[in-house]
Amino acid sequence: MLLFWLTLRQYINEKRMNNVQTTDTRRNSTSHDSYPRRLGRWLTNLLTKYWIFVSCGMLLLVSIQTTVVLYRIIYMAFYLFFILSFQISFGFWRKTAATFHLVIIIYSMLVLIGIYIYQFENVNVFLSERLSKELLASIGLEVVPSDVLAVKLLTPSTFLVVNIMQLYYFHSGWMKLITMPSQRDFPGQANGTLTEIHAYARENTDNVNKAHTDQILKSETKTWQEKLYKIYFRTNRFYKQLTYYGWRIAELHTFKLILFIIALTCAFKVCAFNVILIILATVGLTTSQFRKIINLLTLTATGIYILASMCYQLEIAKQHIVEKNFFVRNCSQISSNMSIIPNDTAKWFGLELTSNIDRFIGFYILLTICLTFDAIVRYRQKHRRLLLSVQFNVQLVGNRFPVLFEPFAIKNADDGTHEFDMVNYQQADQGINNFFKYLANFIFYRFGLEICYTVIVIVVGSRLDMMAVLYAIWLGIFLITSRRFIQRIWPAYVFFLVIAFPLQYISVVGAPPLLCFDYPWINIKFDGWIQLRRWLFLPDYVNPPSATQLIGDFFQLLFACQQWRVFKYETNAKDRIYTRAGGSNREIIYDKENFKENPTWDFVMNRRNWFDHMKYVIFMYSAWTVLSIVYLAGTTRTSLLGLGYLVACFYFFWYGQDFLTKHVTIMLRLWGFLIYYCFSVIFIKTCLQVAVCIFLYPLLPCDGVKRTSSFCTFVDLLVPCLKTDWIPPKNCPATFKASQDQCDRNATSANLFMDGFCMICLLLQKRIFGSYHWKHIVGELRLQAKLASQGAVLFNNISHKRMREEGEREEQTVNKITRSLERIKEQLRLNQLESQTAAAPADVSEHFQAIRSGDYYMFDYESDEEEDEGKQDEAAVAQEQIIRVIAARDKYAATAALQKPPSTPLPESPSQEFLPIEDFEPTTLPATTTTTIMEPTTMPELTAPIEPKEHSEKSEKSVFFKIRLIGQIALDYFTNFFNRNSRDYRDVSKKLGQMKAQDKIAQQDQLRRSQAGNAATTVVDLDEDNCVPVENDRFDNRIVSQTSQLKQSSRLYRFVDSLFYYIMSRSELVCYTAMVINHLTSGSLLSIPLPLSIFLWAMLSSRPSRNYWITIITYTEAMIVIKYIFQFRFYPWNATEITEMNPLSPVNIIGINRKENAASAADLFLLLSLFIHRSILKQLGLWKAEPSTLDGSADQDAAVSTEQEISSSQTSKKKTNFYCFGPFINFCRRLHQALFVHDVYASLFFCDFINMIIVICFYSQFGERASGNNVVQTIKENKVPVAFLVMLLIQFLLIVIDRALYLRRNVRGKLFFHLFQVIGVHIWLFFVLPGITHTKFRDNVAAQFWYLFKCIYFGYSSTQVRLGYPKRIAGNFLMKKFNYVNQILYRIYLLIPFLLELRTIMDWIFTDTALGLSSWLQLEDVYSNMYLLKCSRWAEKKYPTERGVTRPKLTKYGVGGSLLVLLILLIWFPLLFFSFSSSFYQPNPPTEVNVEIKVGPYLPIYHMTAQDIDLVSFSSTDLKILRDKIDTLNADPTIKDSAYGFLRDFNYDDIRCVNLFATSVDIWDISQPVRDTVVNNLRSNLTVPVRFSYTIRRNQLDQDNSADVAAIVTGENTISITANDKHIRNALIQILNGTVDAQIAINFTILNLIPRFLHVKPKANPEEIIAFKNIFPRDYYGNITMGLNRTKTIPNSTDVWWEMSEHGNKYSYTPSCAYSTNHNYLSMLLFNDKVSPANISFLTRYGIIGLYTTFVVVVARLLRTVLQTSRTIMFYELPSVERLWHLLRNIYLVRENGMLRIEEELFAKLIFLYRSPKTLILFTKPKSK
Repeated sequence: MLLFWLTLRQYINEKRMNNVQTTDTRRNSTSHDSYPRRLGRWLTNLLTKYWIFVSCGMLLLVSIQTTVVLYRIIYMAFYLFFILSFQISFGFWRKTAATFHLVIIIYSMLVLIGIYIYQFENVNVFLSERLSKELLASIGLEVVPSDVLAVKLLTPSTFLVVNIMQLYYFHSGWMKLITMPSQRDFPGQANGTLTEIHAYARENTDNVNKAHTDQILKSETKTWQEKLYKIYFRTNRFYKQLTYYGWRIAELHTFKLILFIIALTCAFKVCAFNVILIILATVGLTTSQFRKIINLLTLTATGIYILASMCYQLEIAKQHIVEKNFFVRNCSQISSNMSIIPNDTAKWFGLELTSNIDRFIGFYILLTICLTFDAIVRYRQKHRRLLLSVQFNVQLVGNRFPVLFEPFAIKNADDGTHEFDMVNYQQADQGINNFFKYLANFIFYRFGLEICYTVIVIVVGSRLDMMAVLYAIWLGIFLITSRRFIQRIWPAYVFFLVIAFPLQYISVVGAPPLLCFDYPWINIKFDGWIQLRRWLFLPDYVNPPSATQLIGDFFQLLFACQQWRVFKYETNAKDRIYTRAGGSNREIIYDKENFKENPTWDFVMNRRNWFDHMKYVIFMYSAWTVLSIVYLAGTTRTSLLGLGYLVACFYFFWYGQDFLTKHVTIMLRLWGFLIYYCFSVIFIKTCLQVAVCIFLYPLLPCDGVKRTSSFCTFVDLLVPCLKTDWIPPKNCPATFKASQDQCDRNATSANLFMDGFCMICLLLQKRIFGSYHWKHIVGELRLQAKLASQGAVLFNNISHKRMREEGEREEQTVNKITRSLERIKEQLRLNQLESQTAAAPADVSEHFQAIRSGDYYMFDYESDEEEDEGKQDEAAVAQEQIIRVIAARDKYAATAALQKPPSTPLPESPSQEFLPIEDFEPTTLPATTTTTIMEPTTMPELTAPIEPKEHSEKSEKSVFFKIRLIGQIALDYFTNFFNRNSRDYRDVSKKLGQMKAQDKIAQQDQLRRSQAGNAATTVVDLDEDNCVPVENDRFDNRIVSQTSQLKQSSRLYRFVDSLFYYIMSRSELVCYTAMVINHLTSGSLLSIPLPLSIFLWAMLSSRPSRNYWITIITYTEAMIVIKYIFQFRFYPWNATEITEMNPLSPVNIIGINRKENAASAADLFLLLSLFIHRSILKQLGLWKAEPSTLDGSADQDAAVSTEQEISSSQTSKKKTNFYCFGPFINFCRRLHQALFVHDVYASLFFCDFINMIIVICFYSQFGERASGNNVVQTIKENKVPVAFLVMLLIQFLLIVIDRALYLRRNVRGKLFFHLFQVIGVHIWLFFVLPGITHTKFRDNVAAQFWYLFKCIYFGYSSTQVRLGYPKRIAGNFLMKKFNYVNQILYRIYLLIPFLLELRTIMDWIFTDTALGLSSWLQLEDVYSNMYLLKCSRWAEKKYPTERGVTRPKLTKYGVGGSLLVLLILLIWFPLLFFSFSSSFYQPNPPTEVNVEIKVGPYLPIYHMTAQDIDLVSFSSTDLKILRDKIDTLNADPTIKDSAYGFLRDFNYDDIRCVNLFATSVDIWDISQPVRDTVVNNLRSNLTVPVRFSYTIRRNQLDQDNSADVAAIVTGENTISITANDKHIRNALIQILNGTVDAQIAINFTILNLIPRFLHVKPKANPEEIIAFKNIFPRDYYGNITMGLNRTKTIPNSTDVWWEMSEHGNKYSYTPSCAYSTNHNYLSMLLFNDKVSPANISFLTRYGIIGLYTTFVVVVARLLRTVLQTSRTIMFYELPSVERLWHLLRNIYLVRENGMLRIEEELFAKLIFLYRSPKTLILFTKPKSK
């Protein structure tokens, strides 16, 4: 890595030399400068610059080792001397630096020598005899082992080496580097302006050619070396600029950082010494001109304390000071009351023993480092200014004003004046960069008071003690007075803080223990006095006040002093240039504002750049944001104080723009009342803390209080205790619960955070109200109020124009079809004259004859119908561009792929209600509404000419470039989409903007005429002295077309602008959504009127009136207040949780139950939506729309007649006392007068379908929950809940009714159906369902989602009722477009069972048609096929294929290869499936094994059951041993492979060891006749069988695979006792004859009786393992030794039983899980096959052969049927289907218009077309061009 960077640096240097150095002489000279030499010079310069810091760091590291000794204290003294001399005099420090390092080196050598020679015994004895042990330890001399000595000497040795290198290698270079240029006069002309000097210093280009650097950065890179070269230059430039601003920030704020560290040090380490630092910090805050002296005194005092603390740690100091108690005084000897006074005065001062000296003095060391850094910053900046002064031949001085971007000023040597270059407030208005520069320079100058107020609020909220009350009083004084008065009393406030800050710290430190001073308040004793002392911030020995609270006081004093400096700037004439640049801070309160000229840019009417748009958004909507914060401040915690916030918020929300357009004095006075109230809340909460915490809480009983008690009432209404450590402790038993835990569980929510934040926002908004920029907003709002009804006129004109155009287009379409039919009839008449054989349709009177009467004469003319090319969809265009960009080889091809051929205009959006009319000026935004998404004007870098092929092939692919192009395409698409759907609002907004501009021009002309009559005219400016002239033609240039602005603006701007207008056009929907969400989160009677008003009135009307919105606003505010009032805990229903759990309790139904968080985001969202919508209506001129606004429209007469009809109907209703029903009757009359028609049935069906899915998937949340099962599990059990079935049937019935109304176009029926659904759903969902599910609606997530989609359905349904049904309903909604997406979705639709049939039959039932059902089905089938063919022809035309060209390999191997692989997988699927089945099969071990042994056909002699612990699982070790055993056996490899193959199918968890207890569980008993029979059989030499039978029981994993797995399987092994087995026969005869009574036991062995290995299959009976029989021929079966036994402990007992044993069998393999080694057990190994899971059991149950005979064969036959398309070529390979498509659309068109006879004739034409192949061929020919 190091070699890489060194090589890169060499390359950069060579590149720089080749470009900058032009002469051959210099080129030859540099060639001898080798790379190692340059590298060494660079390293030398780097070490020279920074090695001094390494040396100082090592010096500090050596001095603060863990053990404090004298030589390390001297090191610390050297360190302090070094930095102190640097602070005192830079010249003296430079002169003594070399001597200092030499002394350090000599001293370090002496220390090393001393430590080393002390290890010699003679030296040690010599010094120990003359010096004490403590003194030697304090010096640092001690005897240590050699290994410890090496470690001990390592740090001093390293330090010595570092200092030697500094002195002999880097000191001279360091001295040259820090040499200050001489401060002399600079005669002659300056080499640059102050602006150029700042730019040069900012670039920091000492050795770099700036022009060359800019050229490199702008050039195009071709290789990776050039890219790295450019990255290096950019990083280097950024680093230099960062360094420049970093040093400037350090110059401005390092001193403040030092004072802050002093405050932190004093806060975290309280001692008397720190009082000195606190005083110095206080002085430094007030007088910054004494910065150097303060630093010097602070460093001196800190150094003394560090040395004193280190000396206090010495052993000699411990001996003579600590152990002798030199600073200790026992005050208890003076008085017994003084026993609490600490004794150690040294600790009070700050001296104490510690084992970690580095941590003890760490803050002080950090303070010395910061002080040194501050001096470095000052000297460095001075050095930089002198260098620039010499270079530019000017005298540069530091800018005495606290500005960031302009640190230098030029001093004029002649008159001593200074030249400054600062960004002023006028330049800040020109762009966002200048604004941020201005903000960085003047943020405290402009907003210093607000920052001070913020800090005061933070301090008050964090302390809440007596000092907080005093600070709050100061804040109240400031808030009620003017800025001029504040400027007068500000020194008194600063003086108060200067006195209070150190006095508070002295109170924390307390009196010296040496004085034994007794505080007067120590003897006062009552409950809570200790906490009261803390509240009063009184000193105390035991519980002193907290010093950390003074950190906030430090910042309060800091910002107060900074604001005092701002006031001095404003009053000092010498600082006038600073105040002129920053602008005036005086309050803009005037009376005659109409005669004042606004000096600021009108960013409302003419927005030049992004910054103007930001200002417009901030100034226009900041008031609403601040009021939202006020609302949150009131609802964060429920209290009376919060209720005041709510009332104030609603007041300002209600008046809205009326308040914002008031006179500035009235507006500021009203806003000030809100600020005063916010302050009052803060002050009341602060003052009540002492009463609540200290006096109220101790009065509570130990057993707690109820929530309805007076204490809880007080806490709820006002404020709880915010400082829990202020509550006095009570002597209560541990079993009692603290009372405050019952009343104020969320006491933290009552803190002052939201109050303080609210006050900050209110103060900032007050500054906005008092600015000149706000006048532009006021003017805009007043013009909106003036044009409050003009927008309705424009919208009505657009609406009626569009209605006429729609009617004309409809009439043209019908006329064209009618002319076509007349032409057919005329052709028929001519054919009848020529030939008497032709049968005319007019002569046919029967339906079926008519539909079969088609003939050739119908096709003997050329149709005038245009070919439907299909309008080019913008989304498809964008998709095509993205595909082309991705497929492009390089960026040039990607750029060329964006160039599109000209296309047809875009279709209008079906959701847009208005269109621009021709009477308006062109406002259709060609830059954003045409199909050309990528514009050459917006991408100059992308429209470069395409280079030749050779160059393009060499160009690399740029992934990021393609991603950027795709992002731009998507951005342009959304921009066009938003523009298309908000075009009318943009047009109206532009027209209103022109009216506003004309009105402003008229006002400006009037103002000029009024000013011309005066003797002198002045213009009010932001600054008192600098007045900016106002251009007279400012407003004349403001009428700029927004279209041209959009063309010239950026792509992001166009997107944001289009999004803004889109949201504006959908603001009503935003309000409706907010109302639905509010009811969704509440689900109560209080909120139910909101959705009902939407779906029963608002969305049923074309545009809700102003009265509706006023009613909704009023009701919303009342609802919020009612819910807020009932949030208090002292109400009985809020005191218990029983009511909260009952969903049908009146409290939950009404909606007045308590919520944990009173701040409802849904309520706030609803309020903001309503009020912003109101402002949008006013902005668009729709707020005061009246019927008279139709004046000037084309349909004025119709409107007047409609109005007269309405007025007459209202008059008649008045006479009959039914006037209240007039609006509803008028609404029903207007149902057939809708301006536009929309088809939203697809959306309605989609919502109903989603709701049905929700009900199916989450039925448990819609029905009884007692069952605990979902619907899927219930259906698996073949049970269908009645409630579930009823819900589905009702949902399905609603869908059917909706479809019937849609087909019948029954608008009034749809209205009543809509009303029934709205009312029924709300009753069932909010009052019936909670009682069924016992769950509140807001806790039922599934019901909430169901209701959400139902509300979407209601919205579309309302739109359908309001706009009516379409006149033509042809085909599916997916048939509107012919792209791949619609085609795939339509094919999926065809695959859904019965869906097509249901829709087709319903359409035939509810549609007026002359066709029968069979003909209708034929027509629908033809229409469906034609749509699919049209999609295919569209794809062929969109992506043409060249002739004579072989198919691409990607297509052949991609598509063909995929199909081939699919076919291969289908063929081999059964084998593959069962081959890999073990990977997902589940184990199926036995749960019980029963074993019986029978002799002959008689009763069993042995019976045993193995369960639980007797069925032991195999282990992996056992399985491995079994495999190894097979491998070691001397057997044939084929036999081994067979055994291995069998084991391969089993895991260790599939094998079970069955251990059977040897003794039978049953007592053996046999009757005498049976006994005799058996004995006779044994004696007659007949073969007697011995049967070993076993029964294996398993659990079924699932009910679905019951057919695949047998629960019980059985098997047996039979061994015959032949005549040759004499021993066995004799033993059995003796046992049966009773010889068992003898003392000698009779046993016999039956060979190969028990099978040791069994293969247990899922369904079949267990089988023997042939492979194991071959591999273990002697061990496969076990020999059983059996005998009859009886009890010997019970006398005269006749109970006998059989015992079995495997003892004597020597098996070659026995697993660890088998107990056969024990005589009392028999063992078997069961190999259990895995079983398939339930979800694939339907495949596995058939087996391999079953799958081949069913699945594979069926798929093959189906695929063969699909591929055999030869019979359908005639109907599916049509070249052009446009004429057929038009014929089908004509059939639908004439049917919709009631021309049923023509429908029959067209259908006859279609039937004849399919009957005549020749005619079909001619009819589907493409039209010739």
